[in-house]
Amino acid sequence: MLAADGSVRPHWQRFVDGWAGMGPAGWQTASDSTRRLLRESGIAFNVYADPDDRAHAWRLDLIPVLLHEDEWRGIERGLVQRARLIEAVLQDLYGDAKLLRDGLLPPALALGSEEFLRPAARARRTGVPLLVTYACDIARTADGGWRVLADQTDIAIGNGYLLASRVALSQGLGELFLGCHTRRLAGHYVALQQSLQQANARGDGRIALLTSGERNPSYFSNAYLARYLGYTLVESGDLTIRDNNVYLKTLDGLQRVSTILRKVPGRWCDPLLLSARGPLGVPGLAQAARTGRVAIANALGSGLVHNRALAPFARRLCKRLLGEDLLLEDAPTLWLGDRKMRQAALARLGELRIGEATQRSDPGEDAPSEDGRALQGDRLEEFKARLRHQGHRLVAQEPI
Repeated sequence: MLAADGSVRPHWQRFVDGWAGMGPAGWQTASDSTRRLLRESGIAFNVYADPDDRAHAWRLDLIPVLLHEDEWRGIERGLVQRARLIEAVLQDLYGDAKLLRDGLLPPALALGSEEFLRPAARARRTGVPLLVTYACDIARTADGGWRVLADQTDIAIGNGYLLASRVALSQGLGELFLGCHTRRLAGHYVALQQSLQQANARGDGRIALLTSGERNPSYFSNAYLARYLGYTLVESGDLTIRDNNVYLKTLDGLQRVSTILRKVPGRWCDPLLLSARGPLGVPGLAQAARTGRVAIANALGSGLVHNRALAPFARRLCKRLLGEDLLLEDAPTLWLGDRKMRQAALARLGELRIGEATQRSDPGEDAPSEDGRALQGDRLEEFKARLRHQGHRLVAQEPI
């Protein structure tokens, strides 16, 4: 909000003046209204939690982070380019694998990942992009630039939370919200609907949102999003496969599903061909997707570049696949499957954080990153032993 000399930045001034004009009574009214709207929506991390349990309550700060339109345009261009780049990488890795053969990506990074789903390789293409939804973690550096911390490519978590929060905030701060000319979110969701409708081009089936179930922390987000988009919210047990077609079980019989927006990690979607995770999978779903009988967004296997896997190679991949310079740089990252990068990381371990190159998309399954300064004595020897056997699955990243 404040410039180096302590003055309010120009694009914050309208908000600051409006906020000051509300006074303490106005602030309390806005806070109460927003809290009530959130509570009425049922928003929570855990649907079984006590609504008064602060550990699971959804807390929304009334003071937003404001980005100037020019700054946002730069971020927007960088994110769009990055989504195009990831789509091109995924198309290649699950297609002709030229990036591996030409040495632009190390085979161990892709083929050695648990997220490389072999049933998705060389599948029949439905004309739908492998990457339909995409999320990206970014951070502003001290000099005002932006860096990519991680790519979320398997499932984008939180679309519903974002929508419910914006609805509550836009009503709680109604006049101030309008006065600041806030960019609307509706365009994003309309574009998502259009993308899924194009995937449903045959028009002979419904679109369903596949969720892990009500015990998943993101269940509220999934249910809210399905209701907003007008799609059927389903769990794995609601679906069945017949002759490589997907059907929804209803009281009126089986109804065909031609497009699935999934919120279940790709590795768990089919217990026949992929990893099993209790009742989350639909037996035969991978084969149905492989034969093109159902379109899945995002495609099974898109988690291959989830998180930090592309960071050390993004610049040269962008030049090769898109013919463009990378607009949004990654946080400095070393892939520990490479001998030179491994030696460089060990030489300055205390300055880095160590984490999985390709993290699992379910929050409960992620191995947290580790501060390199904590790796001393026996822990350091254990880490070096892990590097010898699993270095291809690890990266070292400078904290931003």
